[in-house]
Amino acid sequence: MKIRKQEDKKKTQEILKLICPQVATLFVQFIISITDVWIAGRLSSDVQASIGIIVQYQMFFMALVLAAGSGVVSTVSQALGAKKNVRAQRYVLLVLVICLLISLVLASLGIAFKDLFLQAIKTPKKIYSLASFFLQIYLCALPGQYMLTISSAIFRAYKSVYIPLYVMLTVCVLNIFFSVGLCFGLWGFSKYGAYGIAYGTFISVSVGAFLSIVFLFWRKCFSKNSLFTWRWLKKGYGYLLRVIGPSFVTMIVWQFGYLVLFVVTSTLPTNSVAALAGLTSGIRIESLLFLPGIGFGMTAEVLVGYALGESRKDEAKRQIFIILGLACGTMSFIGMLMFPWRSSISGLLSFDPQVVKETSDYLFYNLLAVPFTIGSIVLSSSLNTAGASIYPMIISSLSVWLIRLPVAWVFSHFIWGTSSGVYFSLLISQVVQFSIFLYVVLYCNWTKFSMKKNNDKVLI
Repeated sequence: MKIRKQEDKKKTQEILKLICPQVATLFVQFIISITDVWIAGRLSSDVQASIGIIVQYQMFFMALVLAAGSGVVSTVSQALGAKKNVRAQRYVLLVLVICLLISLVLASLGIAFKDLFLQAIKTPKKIYSLASFFLQIYLCALPGQYMLTISSAIFRAYKSVYIPLYVMLTVCVLNIFFSVGLCFGLWGFSKYGAYGIAYGTFISVSVGAFLSIVFLFWRKCFSKNSLFTWRWLKKGYGYLLRVIGPSFVTMIVWQFGYLVLFVVTSTLPTNSVAALAGLTSGIRIESLLFLPGIGFGMTAEVLVGYALGESRKDEAKRQIFIILGLACGTMSFIGMLMFPWRSSISGLLSFDPQVVKETSDYLFYNLLAVPFTIGSIVLSSSLNTAGASIYPMIISSLSVWLIRLPVAWVFSHFIWGTSSGVYFSLLISQVVQFSIFLYVVLYCNWTKFSMKKNNDKVLI
């Protein structure tokens, strides 16, 4: 018993060493995302609503690289846990090449068909022109976003959690400098108004992507052994696709669900633009609360991957529940502290009283959902890194399409007739989702999806 307590103490210390810089990185990313919304709030609710719509579209296109991030953490962490360094390097190169090519294709297609998308999601006419411009510039930044995101996942798999922090700090400073300067005509820049926000994002992301690639070489995630043979590729890509495939579907389902949620909100009988702006601001504020939770999920990915690479399945499950307890307990406490101040917090992102009210209503329901949302993040991340990404795909699809969207539509358009129905649906779907995740981790044989030992002779 004493030995077990000592082991738990060491694991807790290791978790904290990994999570602190990751949470700091996520906090910097939050500042980057909130910068655009904050500047937009100083201009008008139209600009804020436009950014909200385009960010959801951007996240839709980011689904593949987020799925690839799960795949690279799973493959690289398990390879490193099994002391297969060459295998890890080959997976790094494979994922980088794939992500770069796909990002270029998606950006080209997105620009070509941007009008079809904006029409499909019922973009209000008064913000159509501005939303179209934001969409085009953000799509130009997509390859940089892909390299920035996948590089961060690679560093995480190597437990080099400080490098992404340094890169994101640089991106954050550049984003604030160029977005504010170009928007308001400060520091010698010409005044571009709302368009300056998009320009600042493009510049900062491009610089961050370049720095990430430089640091990958410096960290020696590449070597002459990184080049893989056709025989290795035929064997190696199979496991990667088994992780990325369901993860990609999960991301698409999740992001498309949010797009539909924006459509539900934009078609409300009254105050649709204010509700869109409130939803945008609420998501940003909520993301600040969930940053440590996402950091815990990222830490779970790494530690579970290493444990499975060492063929310690019981240890992998124990790691999950240690992290789950720390994450849910910590973030629920912070959510309780924020709850009485949700109106004041909402006022930080907008001067429009109606937008502040909508944001506060959003936070009412989503602060109540904190333990369930955080728990789902940790459990989903753990299953993904174990290669069992099929479970999050099924569970997320059910919670979004059978629970969230029907509840949002019925309550917002028929029962309550207000945007509160949309926000209420988020709470209900998170409760259902977490309950199913917990059952799977406790009672299903999810460790069987990890890398097989009989592949070692090929996947050197």
